[in-house]
Amino acid sequence: VYFASEPKAIFTLIGKKLPANLSQIKRYLVNGYRSLYKTKQTFFDGLREISPGTYRVYDNCAPYDVSYWQPNFNQQNPSLTYAESVEAVREALTSSVELRLRADVPIAFCLSGGVDSNALISIAARELNYDVHAFTIINTDKRYEERDLVTAAVQELGLRHTTVPINSDGFLDNLRILIKAHDAPIYTISYYAHWMLMQSIHKAGYKVSV
Repeated sequence: VYFASEPKAIFTLIGKKLPANLSQIKRYLVNGYRSLYKTKQTFFDGLREISPGTYRVYDNCAPYDVSYWQPNFNQQNPSLTYAESVEAVREALTSSVELRLRADVPIAFCLSGGVDSNALISIAARELNYDVHAFTIINTDKRYEERDLVTAAVQELGLRHTTVPINSDGFLDNLRILIKAHDAPIYTISYYAHWMLMQSIHKAGYKVSV
């Protein structure tokens, strides 16, 4: 039994590459990335993934998986008022951001027009007085463009801000780099956009991002 966090490590351990799993490739090409986790298969024959929050047990019988953690979304407290619920969420979120700002190096922030990134950055900047440097992918496709929302957040919070324009320069070469790193096809184009964002953050000297 060999195990590792990525296929290339397995190949190093066994001294060879495993053949491609044509069934998984067909599943990906026909149904897209949403179909890939319907089974434990990977893009290589004989290589399987362990599900998140799970460990595998080997004994004299067949191996089996044990789930050691499951998310619990059924934690309602009907005794709380709306105002109390809002305040509880505010306190929990602020505490969570404060905990993650404890770092020995500066932290970069990923900013979009969505509620999640704006909530985290607002807490860091206003509640915790953190010098936020935000990075944003700028899309020229009007269906996904969030420039106005991002600009409003930057101006309102007084953020240092770096924009990362999407372009096709070196696309195929970059795609090869990503495929080699993932040991798999790129599931969605958002992987590529996120990689460009991380490249910009790295070039700015940051080792950690939120």
